[in-house]
Amino acid sequence: MKKGLLLSLFFSIFSLLLAQSPVVLTFTAEKENFEWLRLDSVKIENLDAGWSEMLYYPDTVLVFNSASQINDFVKGERVQVYPNPFSEETTVQVISDMNRNVNLQLFDISGNRVAMWQGNIGAGVYKFKVSVQSSQIYVLHCRLGDRLVTTKLNNLSSGKGVNRIEPIGHVSAFSDNSAMPRMKGVSPYSFIPGENYRFTGFAVQALEVNWLTITQEQFGSETIIFTFPEPLDKSCVGVPTVTDYDGNVYNTVQIGKQCWLRENLKSTHYSDGVPLPLNDTVHDHDIPFYFKYEQSDSIAQIFGMLYTWAAAMRGNVGYPDSVLVQGICPDGWHVPSDAEWCEMEYVLAPNSHCTDQVSYYGNSDSLAKKLCAARLWATDQYSRPVTPGYWSIDSIGCNASRFSMLPAGYYEHGAYFGVNWGTCFWTSTEYDVNDAYRRYIQYNNAGVNRMKKEKCHGFSVRCVKDVYHEK
Repeated sequence: MKKGLLLSLFFSIFSLLLAQSPVVLTFTAEKENFEWLRLDSVKIENLDAGWSEMLYYPDTVLVFNSASQINDFVKGERVQVYPNPFSEETTVQVISDMNRNVNLQLFDISGNRVAMWQGNIGAGVYKFKVSVQSSQIYVLHCRLGDRLVTTKLNNLSSGKGVNRIEPIGHVSAFSDNSAMPRMKGVSPYSFIPGENYRFTGFAVQALEVNWLTITQEQFGSETIIFTFPEPLDKSCVGVPTVTDYDGNVYNTVQIGKQCWLRENLKSTHYSDGVPLPLNDTVHDHDIPFYFKYEQSDSIAQIFGMLYTWAAAMRGNVGYPDSVLVQGICPDGWHVPSDAEWCEMEYVLAPNSHCTDQVSYYGNSDSLAKKLCAARLWATDQYSRPVTPGYWSIDSIGCNASRFSMLPAGYYEHGAYFGVNWGTCFWTSTEYDVNDAYRRYIQYNNAGVNRMKKEKCHGFSVRCVKDVYHEK
């Protein structure tokens, strides 16, 4: 009996403490050698309640109101902090639908109250300046009458003043703020001790997005650490890099028995030093040209050059897939045939049907994601700027091959298209006198497209080593 009473008393006190304090989940990451690693995003899933939240760098702290605190404010009764994170000073905006007594209390990470303001406000929007001294997380309690809301403040630099909350004044009527967003980093869901959570942390290592998952019951505030192993080396045996005539250095990646370049070709010369002419006006199936996307050196440095089929092949001659065509590739490497692309794709997507000429294939195996690096992909073909990127939004399984495909765009009949939302690659396989096979991936499709295209178009080139390498 006494044991039961003690347990009941414990949980009553525990619940009371939760009702008075926010629950703060802080996420961080490190490498296996304990070196700090930046978390780019964190996905928080409540497996019992069925909801999920996303945090994006630099906001890696999530604050919950407890179950007994007020989350269901009526329309207009809200608190917003901006900017957040901030440096030394930020603004707190309090919205009320009627005359109320307001009590603002600021607590440091140790739970000490460092500043307070109390007074009466009418219906409308009121601003307060919050100044803090230390670089740390603070928690702000705002009580409007008998209602309480809690949010966290993330100060990134140390100040020279004092901890203070100062009223700035009445801003506008309540009705002007009906569309104001929820505070960043503050969950709209109540925290209930003992529920099951799954936390997935995403971090970039060696230009690749990697992720770790932690599943556990959550009973209160905690710092959750993701420890990432060093990424596996998938470079080709004995050939980690390749250098072309122009001095460009390319990493390699082994997929199955094939050794591929991990970056798009940037060369403007053949391996014997013969130069290629630059072009963006002439359309001829038989003339070898290279294209620099919108004449931009910075774009070319990231995505490589674009080539006509004649330039890639060093001539306008079709060969059987069994013939290795060096073309624009470095010595010992060649332009991959359609069959060689199929071989690589079957390794990554066993259910694909790469001989299908028109439709996208490999969708069920997420072939596009396995090939694409999770960066620089736009959310749609018109979005600018391009971040956070289409694949970055859903990075699990991204670039599993380490092929690191990027949206390099293409050149077609006098215009450039598709940078940040699509990419095309030549194969050495000819369809007819005017057309050759190519591969195409776009921002919003999980599969790969195989289709013939006119040889005068400008597409990217990846090279394959002339001999197989067993890993």
